[in-house]
Amino acid sequence: MDDSEALFYTNFLWLFCSLVTVIFGIKYYRNEKINHYLLIYSVVSLFMMNIALDIINFTYFSKRTPSKIFYESINTLFALIEITCFTFFFRNLLSGKVTKQLIRGFESFFIAICLFFLFSLIKVDLSILGIKQISYLINIIEFFFLLLLCLLYFYRLLSKENNTYISFNNSPSIWITCGLFLYCSVSLPFLLIAPTLFIKLKDFYFIMGSIHYIGISILLLCIAKAFSCKAPLTT
Repeated sequence: MDDSEALFYTNFLWLFCSLVTVIFGIKYYRNEKINHYLLIYSVVSLFMMNIALDIINFTYFSKRTPSKIFYESINTLFALIEITCFTFFFRNLLSGKVTKQLIRGFESFFIAICLFFLFSLIKVDLSILGIKQISYLINIIEFFFLLLLCLLYFYRLLSKENNTYISFNNSPSIWITCGLFLYCSVSLPFLLIAPTLFIKLKDFYFIMGSIHYIGISILLLCIAKAFSCKAPLTT
């Protein structure tokens, strides 16, 4: 059984949703910085995390350490692009000087640990399991922080102080935040137990992995919907 079959072919769902989002991003292109960030994120999702990783999975060396190093390097680079995109989104969405400074501070911290991990992959002799565990930890830190930002956004949206009526259908920020919230919510439990599952319960590991792929697919479709809204993306 290859990885695609083990993941119930959800990797192809991710590929399809990435393509749809890129098409929507180009069709409804607007001259907003956050539009550029989200479009870049969609393109990277299409090429870096789908086509490049599929090439690795189908090569002869897919189970060997050099390939795993390259695989996790791509995954970490994607995490860097992901955090840069969504911290920029929330910096423009959430008001408050302290909030913006905290987001910038975390972004700098996250970039630092990712670069340190990438440097370690080259200079330190890590086992395949060790590489995967550190990679999972980086993603856990990322998703936990993004989940907190989503909750802060929902709190402010539902706060009594917010008297502005917002249409769900025409609010790009709600679509993006809801998609991101779902993606983080289904991915965090998987990443927290992934090292144990990978060793002891391989079948369940792939089931949880497929749910993770469905989560990012839904996020991409929410971004596509946001692209199609007439309002600014941070509305």
